[in-house]
Amino acid sequence: MALVGQKAPEFEVQAYDPVNKKYVNVKLSDYVPNTEGKFLVLCFYPADFTYV
Repeated sequence: MALVGQKAPEFEVQAYDPVNKKYVNVKLSDYVPNTEGKFLVLCFYPADFTYV
């Protein structure tokens, strides 16, 4: 479980790239450098026009 103030667990998910119009694999390590003291905000939401 990820908690505020703690490191997020490493993950890999499939995401849609609207620029290239294809699905790509996204990893946390793609966005977080190996330096301490940096913050990253991740926001997830369902695709537009989907029923929630």
